[in-house]
Amino acid sequence: MEDKKESQEFDYENSVIKIKNAYSEKISQSVQKTPLLMTIEYFDFNKDFLRFSWIGLNHFSTKQYRISDPNSQRKNLHYHDNFEIIYVIRGTSRVFFENSYVYIHQGECMIINRNIAHLEKPDESCDFVLLSLSNHFMKAIIENDYIISDNDKINKRMPQIYRMLMDELSGVRKNIQYWLFSPTIDSTEITSRTELKFAEMISTMNQKKDGFYFHMQELLVQFFCVIIQPSLYQMQQFIVAPKKSEEIFKEITRILEERDGLISRAELSKKMNYDDHHLSRIVKNKLGISLVDYSRTFTTKKAALLLTTTDMSIEEIIQELGFSNKTYFFNLFKKTYGITPNDYREVFSSKNE
Repeated sequence: MEDKKESQEFDYENSVIKIKNAYSEKISQSVQKTPLLMTIEYFDFNKDFLRFSWIGLNHFSTKQYRISDPNSQRKNLHYHDNFEIIYVIRGTSRVFFENSYVYIHQGECMIINRNIAHLEKPDESCDFVLLSLSNHFMKAIIENDYIISDNDKINKRMPQIYRMLMDELSGVRKNIQYWLFSPTIDSTEITSRTELKFAEMISTMNQKKDGFYFHMQELLVQFFCVIIQPSLYQMQQFIVAPKKSEEIFKEITRILEERDGLISRAELSKKMNYDDHHLSRIVKNKLGISLVDYSRTFTTKKAALLLTTTDMSIEEIIQELGFSNKTYFFNLFKKTYGITPNDYREVFSSKNE
């Protein structure tokens, strides 16, 4: 009975990695209940080939694509409530943020803060590792990193990056977008060591032997020990305040006005370079309605304008504005203006003035 109780102490529900539009909705759902997700990405532009491998504590899958295949392209920024570590083993990759992008090269490591919209998008051959760590898992790594001093005392290590990460975990936001660790020695020498460490992580998660969960914590502590050594790496922090929701909402409104609401969620997402779920949430928080409903307010506004300034029939207006259902249009219009389209034209038509 004691063993069963102990096995239930770890709460996966509070250690969920929620990824929005990182690859596909199917993958997002299948990995969202692991406190640790490791992604191996291999791009060969010469052979038009790429491979994604996802390894979680309870999940493994691999996908292969042609780089030229549109389905392989990640177009939108995504975000999640966990820390993401990007380590480039070979080549160079770009990481996009809301208002900028940065190149990360072989041997460099980037830690991206929680809930920062970003996108990894290589434009040349490269090989890199992504580690997504839930708040619970990151905290466990920091709290279990100890060192034995010269007088045989055990002391907890607390380097600068640990202090910064703990500040973020405790809610002391400093608008840090990411931390970049650049090697101070030959990057090939470093990557030969770190690549072996990642291979051990993959083996540990795949085999799932007794104590593998704690072994993963140990391996990540060892990885941190490498990137925090001043003799091997220098650290830079980039403090960039993310674009505020109010600014994004204004941009949504501007585009919907220009297009009379005639734009799909996918098209709006692509145009703004944001995940459509993120855009929908901003509108919902601001107005209490969905993004689709907000779009329709601009469409009905256009309908009202056409009713009062043209001789177009209601059927023609419905067709012009892309409504497939006449009843739906009438109900939406009446809900917006309180009267039917016919009554609106009769009362407000400029020709009656």
